[in-house]
Amino acid sequence: MPPYRGGPPPAPELPRRRRGRREDPEAEPGAFGAPPPPGRGGPTPRPEDFRGGYDPTSGRGEYGGPGYGYDDPTRPGQRGYDDPARPGQRGYDDPRQGQRGYDDPTRPGQPGYDDPARPGQRGYDERGYGAAGYGAGAGTRPGDPFGTRPGAPGGRPPGGPGAEGPYGGPPPGPGGDEGAPPRRSRALLVVLGLLVVLGVGAGAFVVLNQGGSDGDKVVLEPVSLVQEDDFAGNLDVGDATAAAVSAAATQAGKPVKGVAVPDPRTDQAGAVLAAHVVPGTAAGVYGGSRDTKVCDAAKLTAFLKDPKNKDKAAAWAGVLEVKVADIPKYVGGLTAVRLRYDTRVTNHGFKGGKATSFQSLLQAGTAVMVDVKGVPRVKCNCGNPLAEPTPLGDTSEGDAADVKGQAQNPDDAWKGLDPAGAVAVKAGTPALSFNIVNFDEGGLLQRPVGSDGASKPDVGAGDVQVKLEWPSEADLDLHVIEPNGTEINYLKPGPTATGGRLDADSNRDCKDRRGVENVFWPLGKAPKGHYKVTVEGFRLIHDDSSPCGPGDYTVTITVAGKPRVEKGAVGQSEKKTYEFDVK
Repeated sequence: MPPYRGGPPPAPELPRRRRGRREDPEAEPGAFGAPPPPGRGGPTPRPEDFRGGYDPTSGRGEYGGPGYGYDDPTRPGQRGYDDPARPGQRGYDDPRQGQRGYDDPTRPGQPGYDDPARPGQRGYDERGYGAAGYGAGAGTRPGDPFGTRPGAPGGRPPGGPGAEGPYGGPPPGPGGDEGAPPRRSRALLVVLGLLVVLGVGAGAFVVLNQGGSDGDKVVLEPVSLVQEDDFAGNLDVGDATAAAVSAAATQAGKPVKGVAVPDPRTDQAGAVLAAHVVPGTAAGVYGGSRDTKVCDAAKLTAFLKDPKNKDKAAAWAGVLEVKVADIPKYVGGLTAVRLRYDTRVTNHGFKGGKATSFQSLLQAGTAVMVDVKGVPRVKCNCGNPLAEPTPLGDTSEGDAADVKGQAQNPDDAWKGLDPAGAVAVKAGTPALSFNIVNFDEGGLLQRPVGSDGASKPDVGAGDVQVKLEWPSEADLDLHVIEPNGTEINYLKPGPTATGGRLDADSNRDCKDRRGVENVFWPLGKAPKGHYKVTVEGFRLIHDDSSPCGPGDYTVTITVAGKPRVEKGAVGQSEKKTYEFDVK
């Protein structure tokens, strides 16, 4: 059974990532033009302790632009900390709050380094700026979060076990909220240039400028993280991590759970870090679970309609070339799916009142909303508008596949990332539905355009599919007789010996107004020969003799991807028949 059917939980708040490049270490004096205050305890500083902070010898700091801060040489940290009067996300945290340190206790922030008594994910090395603690050298005790200093026995950093905070305690100021959970937000690269600090609730987050050579590189975006300058917060109501595992299982070119699935990829290189191009409406480009909500489209629409977000709405609409007034209609026409392949896009953040673009590779399993041509237009875990990626241009195919050379943050590559299997999506022929891979059962699901994954019924698809649709509460029935004479209907739904089955039967007794019935054969299973289709007006009158509704219908017969559409109407107990052949 697909996860969360019958009412998904609220979308969780995901960790944020930042983008940027290392700035010139000689560019600016240390933050706010003064060295840090002395006398805070801790080890004697050494020149190497000032990496990423304020160097009292030169009077300069590598990150010393306004708003960034500097390292206290007596308390070396990974990224320094801000002037206490201007606390920022990369400042200092209460010793028990932040994953990378500590911020002003009255405004707890995200990065910093942890209290030794409550070690976090990253810790710090002997000079205070290592990404993951002292490392696993000789003498490391199992479970010691700080590892072992190179060439020294294991143990905690200066200050001793149970100290109030690393290197002599927290900065001056009132105590912070000790219950705040650590949040992961390691920078994708060392920061570029000017930082803009924006308040969000009780905390703050940092928005970075794009630019320079690294700004032209591709940002790797795992399913569990988003960029900090996102538009609308997390709209993904499912389990993206589980979806990533399911998506990876469909890429080997083999049947999924015994059922064949198509591979729509071509051998044409589409973009940097994507060796293939796929038409967005081809079968099998995307995936998902049957009748399972993927993305909260209503929440996105409400967010963009809120007058408080008018600047974001204007920027969002501008990227997608729609009028702000047309956003509800536009979002209503998008279809929520999950990426089956790692997929290249142009993503857009929001800063300085404008949309900012950057090249991105999204991990398979990421929830997106696509337009009628199958092009990804919204990334669901942040609400960002998406566009097609920058073309390959003059980049050689060999260089285009080099993750370390082309990715802005190669250390964030996920297991199984391979540009040889990644795709860039191009616009396909406008569609009324998408045939996506069923992550749970294998085979294909047909998802109607405009569905959020559950708002319209999914049905099975394959070599042969017969789909009956009607708009009223009337109870119509679909009957299909296959070449060997076996009939499939609501009393005998199958699967038959050839694999044919009825997987949707709605409006029983003029209730459950979904108005769809569907018979299909999985890929490679439909027998050749003559088929007979009957549409029956089983019940068009309620028990009290009031009408259920008219018997107008559309039946679509699809063979090998080619649809034949028939329209008609039936009365009470009336039947109409259609025939076709499979060769």
